[in-house]
Amino acid sequence: MNLKRFTVPIILVTLLFSFNSIVDAAMTSTNYEIRFDSFTSGGDDLSSSATYQLRDSAGNLAIDGSTSATYDIRPGYREGIYDRVATFEIFLKNRTSQVAATSLIGTTIGVTSTAGISTGDMVLVVENEGSTQNSAIGRVASIGASSVTVDSLVNSGSAPVINGVGDYLYIMNGSGLAIGSISSAEISTSAIAWEVDADVDDGYSVYIYEDHDLNLGGGSTGTSISDVSDGSVTIGDSEYGARSSDQSLASSTFDTSDTAITTTQAQVASRSGSSFDSRDFLTFKVSRASGDTGGSYSHTVYLIYVGDY
Repeated sequence: MNLKRFTVPIILVTLLFSFNSIVDAAMTSTNYEIRFDSFTSGGDDLSSSATYQLRDSAGNLAIDGSTSATYDIRPGYREGIYDRVATFEIFLKNRTSQVAATSLIGTTIGVTSTAGISTGDMVLVVENEGSTQNSAIGRVASIGASSVTVDSLVNSGSAPVINGVGDYLYIMNGSGLAIGSISSAEISTSAIAWEVDADVDDGYSVYIYEDHDLNLGGGSTGTSISDVSDGSVTIGDSEYGARSSDQSLASSTFDTSDTAITTTQAQVASRSGSSFDSRDFLTFKVSRASGDTGGSYSHTVYLIYVGDY
C-alpha cells in the first residue's frame, strides 16, 4: 500500500541581530589593526542621514577638557563601539511551484514558464530529481522570457547538468516542508536552504534536530520511517535522512553521506570567519518498503544558528 504523503512541517528558529550600517574604515597594516577610527566634527555624538550614520567626537579642546554643571567633555580617543551583524534566514521548498528546467548556462536557468517567479526569490534547481539528484540554490537577479538568472549558484559538490529530463526549478517560499507521495520504487526528496550574514570573527555553525522520528500521524510513538544508518537512503528500504551542501563539516557526517536527523543537535553548516550572503541547503530523502503502512507521516525539525564568539 502506497504511502499517501510525508509532510515535514518546520518550526523556524531564527536569530536576528541587525543594526544600521556604520561608516567604518579600520586602519591596518601587516602587524596592527585599529578598528575604531574617529572623526572630529562638532560635538554631536551621532550624526546621520538617510544613507549614513557616523559616530563623531568633539575636537580642539584644552588638554584637560571642558566641564560645567551639566556636561563633561574630555578630549582623546573615544571608546570604540562595534556594531556586529548576525542574520539567519530560512527558505523552504514549495512543491507547488515546480516548473521544468531545460538548461543551465553559467547562472542562467532555462525554464518552461516564469509564472510566479519574482526578482529576489530564492530558487532551487534540481538535476534528475530522485535518488541520484544534484541540486543548487541561488537568488533570482533577473527574469527573461523563458529563463531565470540568479546572482550565484551554491551546489552540493558539483554544478547540476540540466538537459530537460527529470530537471526542475522550485521557488523556496514554502510555509512547510512537504515530502510528497512516494512508492517503494522511488525516493522522494525536498529541501531547506538558509542564508547567513555573520560579522563574527570566529564564524558560525548551523545545527539541526527533531522532536521525534518521522511518524504516522506525527505522534511521538507508533509507526515510523527508520532513520538511515548506512549512509545512503535506498530505494525499496524504509529509510529517512538528509545531506548538506556544505562539504567541509567538522563534527557530523551530513557533508559526506545521507545522515539521520535525531533529537541531538548535529552540525549541518559552518564557516570559520566573518561571512556575508553565506548559503547552504539540506536535501531530505525518504524511501519506503512495500509493506509499510500508508498514511501521513510528519515530525518537527529545528534549525539553529550559533555564532562562534
